This record gives sequence, C-alpha cells and structure tokens, in this order.
Amino acid sequence: MAKAKAAWGIEIGSAAIKAIRLERDGSDVRVADFVVIPHPKVLTTPDLNIEEMLRISLGAFMTQKTLEGATVVLSVPGNEGLARFAKLPPIPKKAVPQTVMFEARQQIPFPLEEVEWDYHLFASDESPELEVGIFAILKEKIAQRLSLYKELGLRPSAMTLGPIAVYNAMVFDRDLDQGGKPVMAFLDIGTRSSDLVVIEEGRAWIRTFPIGGHHFTEAIASAFSVPYGKADRLKAEAATHKYAKQLMHAMRPVFDDLLQEVQRSIGHYGSLHPDKPIERIVGLGSTFRIPGLRKFLSDQLGTDIRRLEEFEKIKVEGSAASDFTAAAMNLTTAVGLALQGLGYGEIGINLSPVGNLREQVWAKKSKWFIAAAALMTAGAALLFWRPGGAVAADPPAIVRIVKQEGESAKKKFEEAKAAADLGARANNMIFLLDDREVWPWITADAHAAIATAGTQPELLADFDPAKPPVEVEKWNTVELENLSGVYKFVNAQPKPKRTIEVTMRCVVPRDERGSKAFVTRTILDWLAKNADRKEAPYVIVVPQTGISATFAPVTGTSAAPGTAASTGAGGAADEPQPEQTATEVQGAGTMKRAGNASGSINVGKGGMLGGAGFSGNTGGDAAPPPEATGEQGGAGGAAKKKAERKAITSAAAEPVNIDQDAAIPPRPNPLAGKPATQVTIKFTIELRDPVGRDLAVPVAPGAEGAAAEGENPEGEAK
Repeated sequence: MAKAKAAWGIEIGSAAIKAIRLERDGSDVRVADFVVIPHPKVLTTPDLNIEEMLRISLGAFMTQKTLEGATVVLSVPGNEGLARFAKLPPIPKKAVPQTVMFEARQQIPFPLEEVEWDYHLFASDESPELEVGIFAILKEKIAQRLSLYKELGLRPSAMTLGPIAVYNAMVFDRDLDQGGKPVMAFLDIGTRSSDLVVIEEGRAWIRTFPIGGHHFTEAIASAFSVPYGKADRLKAEAATHKYAKQLMHAMRPVFDDLLQEVQRSIGHYGSLHPDKPIERIVGLGSTFRIPGLRKFLSDQLGTDIRRLEEFEKIKVEGSAASDFTAAAMNLTTAVGLALQGLGYGEIGINLSPVGNLREQVWAKKSKWFIAAAALMTAGAALLFWRPGGAVAADPPAIVRIVKQEGESAKKKFEEAKAAADLGARANNMIFLLDDREVWPWITADAHAAIATAGTQPELLADFDPAKPPVEVEKWNTVELENLSGVYKFVNAQPKPKRTIEVTMRCVVPRDERGSKAFVTRTILDWLAKNADRKEAPYVIVVPQTGISATFAPVTGTSAAPGTAASTGAGGAADEPQPEQTATEVQGAGTMKRAGNASGSINVGKGGMLGGAGFSGNTGGDAAPPPEATGEQGGAGGAAKKKAERKAITSAAAEPVNIDQDAAIPPRPNPLAGKPATQVTIKFTIELRDPVGRDLAVPVAPGAEGAAAEGENPEGEAK
C-alpha cells in the first residue's frame, strides 16, 4: 500500500471500538487522535441484536471523529480468519506465486473461490530458505461486515487480521525485525478468543484459540446466578470487590483452560522451532487486569509475563498522555492497523474484496469525472455559439447526425432490454420445472428439524387432555401451523442466484423464555448442522449470527374445550360470519353452510324439492302436488299450477343456522389454560445449479448490460 500522510486504524471488538489516527511527521509517526468507545452492552450478551448495537457504537464514532483525508484500515478478529505458515524450498522469484498458490490450496480448508486470501513472504539475506504466511477469510463473513460498514458510511481501504496488526505494531515499536532481538510472544486475550503472536527476527507465527474474557464472565454469571451484564461488571471489579475471593474461585476453571491452550500453543511453536525458544511473553487486552491472572500464567509457564504498559516509539504529548498510556494495552491492534495504512506495516496483506477496492478507486476519481463532464458540456455549448450571441436556426449537420445516432442507439437498447426481460422470465419458468423436487425436500427438512424435539411416544396416541400421560410443562411437542416459501431469481453477475425465503410457523407448549431455549437447541441447531448436504438440491444460508426466530405468546389457549369457538391449531378461533337474510342468499343464487340460507332444487315436471337444510318453504305448509288436488291438465289447471309454483318459490323460508342447530364438536384443545408460544422461523435457501442447464439468461445482441440488472418476478409456494 502506498504511503499516506494520515491513517485511521479501527478495531471493532466485542467490548468496544478502539481507533487511533496516526500521521507521518518526516520519518517519525505521531498520534493525531485516538478514542475508545465501549458498546452499551458487550456483543457476547445473550439474545443481543449485534448489528443494532454496532450501529449505535459506530454511529457515535462517526459523529465524534472525521475520516476525511485519511486512509482507513479495519481489522477482522483472528477467530474469523485463518493464518497458516509454510516453508518453501529455494526457488526463483518468478516461481513464487505459483508455488504459493499450490500451498494455499493445501493449507486453506475451503475452495479458493469461497475465500478472500493473501500472503506474505518472509525472507532474509542470511538464509536462502523462504517462509510464506497465508491468510484467508470466508467471503461471506467479510461481505457481512462490509455491508454494515457501508450502511454507516465507513469505507475501509484495507482489512486485515487482528493478530497481523499486533505483529505490525510490535515490530515497528520494538524493532523486532532486527537481528539479535529475543524471541517474543504477545498474548492478546480478546472477548471471544485469544491470539498468540510469536515474533522471531521479523518472522511471524500465529495461533488463535477460542478462550477469552467472555468465558470468565460466563463463569461468574453461572456461579452467582446473575445476568450477563452484571457478571461483566463483577469481573471488572474483581480486584476491589468484597467478594473477590469467591469471584476468583468461580473463574478458576477458566484460568486452567486458558493455561492449557497457551501451553499447547507454545509447545506447537517449540516443535517447529526447537532452536529458538520463546524468551519473553507480553500480555495485551483488558482481561489481563483480572487480579492474579498474569502471576498464575507466569508461575505455571515458567516464563516472565509482562503487561504492555506503554509504547516506545508511539507516544502522546500533553494532557492526553496519561489517557493514552492507560489505553495502550487495548490499542495495540488499532496502532498496527494505522501503521499499515501509513505504509509502515511489515505485513501489508489486504483481505478486502476486489470489488470494494474498485469502489474506493472510483470514489477517489469521481471528482475528476465531474470536472471532465463539465468540460464536455462547455465544449458542446461552444458548437452553438456564434459571435454576437445568435444561435443558428439550422444546426450543423454533425449535430443532426449525432442526435440521430443517439436516438437509434436508445431504441436498440430498449428493444434489447425488453428481449432480455422476456428471456429472463422464460428461463425462470424453466427453472421452476427443473426444481420440482425442491419443495418436497423443504417439507422433509422441516419435519426432520421438528423431529429433533423428541416428542414423547405417549403424546402421539389419543389421550384425555384433562389427564395427559405427560405433564404439559414437559411436552416436547412442536405443532407446525404453516410452511411457506417465496422463490426469487436474480440474474446477477458473474452468475445468477436463485433463492427461496422459507417461513416456518410453529406452536410450542412453553412460555416465551422456555421456547427460545427449546427451539434453539432443536430446530435451529438442526438447520445449522444440516445447512450443506451434497444430496440436497439447495444450501441453507446460515448468517454469522445464526438463523433467527421470533417468539410471541399464543392468544386464545384459555378457551374451554368443546366450545363453538374452537381454538384449533394454535388456538385461533374462526371469525364469525355476518348473518344474511333468506332473500339475500336466494337472490344471490348460492348455497352456504353457515348463516341463514334458502334455496330450492327443481326436480322437473313443475315439482319443487327442498334441499337438506335449504327447504324452499320450511316456515309454512308445503303446497300439495298436483295429483293430491285432483287437477289433471286443462288450461285452468295449468294456470293454477303456475300460480302455486310462483307462490312456493317466492315464499320466505325460515332461517336455518347449521353451526347452531347441527354444530360439529371441535377438537379438544390440550393447551387450554396453559402457556404456549408461537414461533416464526425465517431462513433462506440457495438452490444449486441445475445439472446440464446454463443459468445465464439468453439475451439479444447488445442486451448484455440490460439482463444483468434487476430481479425477476418472485413466485410463492405453500
């Protein structure tokens, strides 16, 4: 990265946003600004909306500080990325990229098309041996972060792993790339995970393990049965709290787990570098403020561990010096990021997608495009200018030709776009036929996920709701009320994308809190573990925060069993139908089961037969048939029959309400009077490419650009 005059290094951690602005001052670097903004709640708090919390904290940062005129470099936590190191044989420089590509395919446990990756080559004049560091992160994870940052107006020029930033900061501040320096390890204990960064004569070795400050907080919350937020405050006050001894006892198991992981990391490094043991360890991060932690690790490891109290080269003068020194232990990553932005980073990898970098370049050049457009406009205006200020009545021939060509091009574009839209719709319909097996798979997956609830066999047979075989509070049942999906086809580049947004609505016989835990460990866990199966025609998209669900108490479960307003599945009663008069129903020529209805069925020969429940004259005496009156033909008899028929068909019938007179008993509601929760689970599945069919939409010549934009009509299946 080219050297900039100023750079912001921003670490967006789980506990706070830590940022520092460094500026070049000749060959030196000075601190222009710094800030630490704690989140209102730690991002590891259960049931927390992480994105909303980040919006609040980042919004506060963007309001307080300006990024104008500075390069912005952001970090990605080490546990979200991958760092691998490999030794290369002595090879020509031109063969390095090809060899590194081969190593990347061996070291990265994902297809290279699914990750953003970069590498750094470690070499020295004293040794012909080369060592390469390969760093990667899934494209999905980096895209999620960039989407949120872009929404808040934060556009980083580069993104790198947190432990790489720690390496850059310490190499610059302590000159650890020089010969004769001791082998040093920096233990950075974060909120979710910890990084061990070993620096040996400018070379790096990194290992990340999943133990951090969050686990100390959880231990306190579990031991004292307090909310997560209060447990986090108790951890911060452990040194001075009146129950300090009890707090330390609660955290002791996490002490042991952390020690084992550090020992394992040091042992792994020692097996790779037996002739260069670690001589010093420096602690980073707020977790090292827990009383006794540093001494415990020092005694058990047999190595002196010091906390980073201040930087040697990067200092702040004046009144802010004390604040900077106090925050130094938490600003190491941010300092390394800003140094990379200034061009002083020893490892300058960039895991930001190429598309994001292209946007940065175009954004910087936009002002030049605006200036060029203004000059073109002014130049075009000169064509119509004549000395004296008069505009020619007849424009020059060249103007007419350009105008005609423009109109012709516009017409061709509209025709091509129409053809592309038509092709996209047709292709979409073909895909709907190809994917006929998808919905049975979705249905089977929904039932497989529900089956993990482990419904008791006694509840699958008929039983008396008043005396259930298993207590209602212990029912492991899930009632699927609705399963629906919305199909989407997006003809995006480089290839189209087909998804279905699936919605499951269920009822769980638990209160809202119990339902969350129950659904998370059953249905949501099954969906996450079975997201990608080779035999399935789709992949379930699992966001970084996991598939979410909404919970709402079920209304109506208190209705007594056997009432007319049956709750049915989920306890929702049928809506009452408005009453209709017999005349209205008869005039409409319809027959309805509910409400007052009247009608008649003509059986031929002038006779009238009342339908079941729909008699034409149920309120009075029915007219006798012609045979009973003794009238046989003749003009007079025919006239009399006609008059009687008219009287019968026009008579008002007595109202009949089947729901009241012949009501069907409702299914007994076993949840009557019991807590129940309606759970709505929404997730997205991405369909796999159909075998033997090109997903690209056929377009007319010249319509390539038109077919690549927009989204085709959606289809819904239930």
